[in-house]
Amino acid sequence: MESSFSHWSPQFEWILQMMNVGVHIVNRSGQTVFYNEMMAQIDGMEREQVLGKNIFHLYPSLTNESSTLYLALDKGISTSESIQSYVNIKGKKITSINSTFPLYEGSQIIGAVEIAKDVTKMMHMHDQIVELRATLIDAKRKKRSLGTATYHFDDLIGSDPIFRQAVAQAKKASRTPSPVMICGPTGTGKELIAQSVHNASIRRDKPFLALNCAAVPKEPLEGLLFGTQRGHLPER
Repeated sequence: MESSFSHWSPQFEWILQMMNVGVHIVNRSGQTVFYNEMMAQIDGMEREQVLGKNIFHLYPSLTNESSTLYLALDKGISTSESIQSYVNIKGKKITSINSTFPLYEGSQIIGAVEIAKDVTKMMHMHDQIVELRATLIDAKRKKRSLGTATYHFDDLIGSDPIFRQAVAQAKKASRTPSPVMICGPTGTGKELIAQSVHNASIRRDKPFLALNCAAVPKEPLEGLLFGTQRGHLPER
């Protein structure tokens, strides 16, 4: 494959230029022989900078193992819809979805073509969402460690009739000033119900203090739950 497409049909080259995906074609030596405007936009480079240049000069962060164009040239490997992240000669990080194919003349590989769709902005947005979610989760954990009720009834999701009935009763209880006893096996979400009741009650602006009753000695438990007078334990 020569370093110019002058012997190709001008109409064929025009079609490649008009495509809304990036097209990058290299010869057997890995030198760029065709590079359309869309590919230039994806890479953030000018076509004049790229034509005639080797792929490893253009993308120094790529290796023999990570470059799909090189794998197509060297081993005849085709890749389809592969996510590839790389850094170009300007230091710009790019993420694209590439389909790469070797080009044959008879049984001999004479070059390779790569068709790319730019997903750099999409991946950046994805990373921002993941980072934001981690920040929110971390903030939620910190609030819980400070004794703040973070769960609401909207966070309690389930379709089991017994579960829904328990939530409905808890909502009714949250509208009264009466003490509420929440019972259930370990791991059934008693504290989530307690926090939801607290956040729906008139005491929502007051501190929420979670107490693990199983860790409290038997003797002072009644006083902690029902209160005491100074110097006295509650009568039995």
